[in-house]
Amino acid sequence: MTHRRAAVALALLCLAAGCGETATGGGVDETLTPATVPEPTPAPVDRVPGLGKASIVDERALVTAHRAGLAETSYQLNRERRVVGPNGTLDVVTVNASVAGGDAYRVSRVERSAAEWYTAASSVRRDVWYRNGHLRNRYVDADREATYWGSNGVENGPVSDPTRARLVMNALGAVRFRVTDATRVNGTVRYRLAGTGRTDRELTGAPSLLIDIRNRSLTATIRADGVVLAYTLRYEATFKQRAVWVEERYTVSRLGRVRITRPSWLAAANETVTG
Repeated sequence: MTHRRAAVALALLCLAAGCGETATGGGVDETLTPATVPEPTPAPVDRVPGLGKASIVDERALVTAHRAGLAETSYQLNRERRVVGPNGTLDVVTVNASVAGGDAYRVSRVERSAAEWYTAASSVRRDVWYRNGHLRNRYVDADREATYWGSNGVENGPVSDPTRARLVMNALGAVRFRVTDATRVNGTVRYRLAGTGRTDRELTGAPSLLIDIRNRSLTATIRADGVVLAYTLRYEATFKQRAVWVEERYTVSRLGRVRITRPSWLAAANETVTG
């Protein structure tokens, strides 16, 4: 009996002292979770080339940084602008580009519009394929009739800036923004921007048929080196005395993982090249 009481007392003493948490052999094993080491606080957004705390302060610096950050890598770029009226969609312009450095890219631009829009119920498509001086083009009209042409020995090709940097700057420059988040991805800081207040800058990228552009809003993601990875610009305007709504989306993705494939129409375009 004495031995039993001593054993119980020893067990209670050990439990109070925490012996059960560190003992090996019997009992429950517990894994210790290492303390989280916080990453350094990201630099303020006004350290991004050309960017201030609430607006673009040096467009040339930001354009240069955006282009330079994408110049030596491959990437996929997608841009869509949609105009919607009271009775449905009026116009959609879609641009898709696969880019591999400065010497190879493939770009397509498709526009679909309703009868009351300026392209009159049409769907037109323009495709460009460029690699090492070889340029091939395809144009498909509203009746699905295709026209092909091409040439060799072309330096840089017809798309002077596959990054669409000017359109990006136009969107970011038209709205006052604030930083809503800053995260570190693969060692690079990404800032999340959002805003609704307009700047003094005109929105020059809007369709020419629209007037009285108002109620602008923007969300965007930009890297610390100045590469704009995504933005969504929304605004209201007037078309034929009616309110319409415009949304423009832009994304850059698959950095370093894009290959320029040969389009199915390449053989037809090759036949137009002589010499």
